[in-house]
Amino acid sequence: MMLSMALRHSERLHRLRAMNNADTDAQVLLPLTALRLWHTELQGALAHVDSPLALEHLARALGHLVPVESLMISVERKDLPPQLLYQQGIPEQHGDWIIKRYFSGGYLLDPFCLAVENGLAEGFYHLSEIAPDDFFNSDYYKHYYLEIGCAEDSYYIVNLDSRSKISVSLFQGMGAQNLSAEQLNLLRAVQPLVSELLAQFGRHWLQQNAAASE
Repeated sequence: MMLSMALRHSERLHRLRAMNNADTDAQVLLPLTALRLWHTELQGALAHVDSPLALEHLARALGHLVPVESLMISVERKDLPPQLLYQQGIPEQHGDWIIKRYFSGGYLLDPFCLAVENGLAEGFYHLSEIAPDDFFNSDYYKHYYLEIGCAEDSYYIVNLDSRSKISVSLFQGMGAQNLSAEQLNLLRAVQPLVSELLAQFGRHWLQQNAAASE
């Protein structure tokens, strides 16, 4: 299985290069129904921006743009472990490995978390854009990606304040098709709107969390 995953990763690298060289004026085909549902879920997210329902609506909205196999939304605060706010689609048999082991220490070697610690700018990224050159041969990639059948990870990161960020991780590879260059470009194109929604929700969350701890 790992050999097959490695071959698929090589294909993804070629696809990512194509994405980076893509014509920014290229047309993206999206069914009208999907576009309508995207806007409907965004409206729901904005209407509940001060509650966890916003994250459910956002997850469904993204799922109308591209196939999303699994998703995690977390708050990342300086010198603290990330805190899971919402997850969707993670198989029960992988829940202990992905959630408990990751959030109890696995995140320390996560390429996205390391990039954030090193000042990764707000935006949308694919795993291949920020991972070290040898990452795909690392034990971390084998244990936290390939062993659970995941090979592809895309990531929104949004600044909340000087010490806090909120992130959305989109995972592919446990059964779904890899995202195409066009689909990755679509996720990148909607980043400003996704970021604003996450920023509004995240600031409400920080305020509520601070009030609860007083």
